[in-house]
Amino acid sequence: LICKINYPCSDDLFFRGNGSSLRFIRFVANGSDIEHLAHLGVFNKARLKVLEALSITSSFDETQDMVHTGNAFKKLTQDLLPNLNELIMEGEYIPSTIALALFDSATFARMKTLSLIGCSLALDEAVRLLQALPALYQFTHMVASIGVDYDGMTIVEIGQRLRASHNPLSSFLRHWSITNPTVLPERLVTTYALLLIDRCPNLRYITADRYVPETIQKVMAGINSKWLFADFKETISPAVVARPHNIGGQPAVRIDRTARHRAGPEAGPT
Repeated sequence: LICKINYPCSDDLFFRGNGSSLRFIRFVANGSDIEHLAHLGVFNKARLKVLEALSITSSFDETQDMVHTGNAFKKLTQDLLPNLNELIMEGEYIPSTIALALFDSATFARMKTLSLIGCSLALDEAVRLLQALPALYQFTHMVASIGVDYDGMTIVEIGQRLRASHNPLSSFLRHWSITNPTVLPERLVTTYALLLIDRCPNLRYITADRYVPETIQKVMAGINSKWLFADFKETISPAVVARPHNIGGQPAVRIDRTARHRAGPEAGPT
């Protein structure tokens, strides 16, 4: 089911009689639409038995009070089926209340792909989401900050705290994608990346969907730095080398965890 405009009905017309066959839903929604759909109960477990993927193109207004919208989205997500393994939310602005609504949704224990394009997450928020989504394979969002939970801590201290409480943080995460439309300080992005690499042993690729190639190359250089994060890399992080890569035309970093003694440029992407 694909609806390229805001949900136009006052009832559940689009969702009648297709519950046993509807596997993919894509629609445009703002805060009012989400509240409306939650009220209608269109994603009730008894109705959509085989839904696997949900894509929402959002048109949220930064000036709106998002508390009610967040609560409505939480109800909507909690009603989704266990079969759902992909959730995509696109938009220039996605309120953090939407992401926070996912934290307590046990429904998402099987989620493999979470794409929150336009949603800024601090590191502590990303950690909470990864905890709530143990099967997550691909994670997309904007990088905001280290977060209040780790405010004033060094990267070594944050790493030690994460290692003590999350061993590992995620066993399945393989692809992390950054979607910030503007350049962020490389040190922040690199810190974020190193901590995820350390606590997610199968993380292999980092892409920057809206970055210019030069920026991801600077992040790669930061990961490989022998001095910028020397204490962290020697005390916590496994020996890793970030190598240039390309995924679907996007500049990327490929994490090589077996290259401690290797030197020189990579022969080519694998």
